[in-house]
Amino acid sequence: MIVKETLSDQIYFELRKAILSREIPLGSKIVNRQLQERFNVSSSPIRDAVNRLYQDELISKVTNAGATVIELEYQTASEINEIIKYIGMTGVEISFEKGNRDFIVKDLKELIKLQRKEIDNDLYYNYDYDFHKTFIDNSNNRYLKKLYKQYHALNELLVRSFHSDWRFDLRKSSFETHIKIVEAYENGHLDEALDLTKNHYDIADDMFRQVFEKKENAIISIDE
Repeated sequence: MIVKETLSDQIYFELRKAILSREIPLGSKIVNRQLQERFNVSSSPIRDAVNRLYQDELISKVTNAGATVIELEYQTASEINEIIKYIGMTGVEISFEKGNRDFIVKDLKELIKLQRKEIDNDLYYNYDYDFHKTFIDNSNNRYLKKLYKQYHALNELLVRSFHSDWRFDLRKSSFETHIKIVEAYENGHLDEALDLTKNHYDIADDMFRQVFEKKENAIISIDE
């Protein structure tokens, strides 16, 4: 039973975590009455939590009885990755022009150390998020921050859903690219930092494409 004051927040974060971890599978139904029984609450905080998940676009459809978790296909994955890519690149550029570069580089290097320490487990992804968020935060652009926050949940769902078969290789490649981005940024090479950031996300898009092609081929083989 949840006893904290902000019931809708508690329920939202628990459901969000369950969706991102795939404990609640993609495409599955969320039934309000079952959630009320699970959390021992009225319908109001359930509706509030579900509406927040809908705003995060982790929920694709909301009805009076419940909701449906988003389903992912390659086009959706590619479009989400593309949005995050250009938000990230914009953060790099604006922070380079308007931020305190020495301060930013110091924070990035600390995150690089944490990434190196956690490269063998999924905590790495938390520091990956913080790495890119550092540029966004130091852009001092509240609308860019809002966009990044809005699409981060979808991006995290992609990463945690489809990186499993490639996990260590992708983390290693990502980590090495992060080091190069920091070096270029610190040395005043903005164009190089932007190219590296773009390539970073293009590699992810290629991975998504291969994963979905593999799934489609597996389905075709079963049908045959």
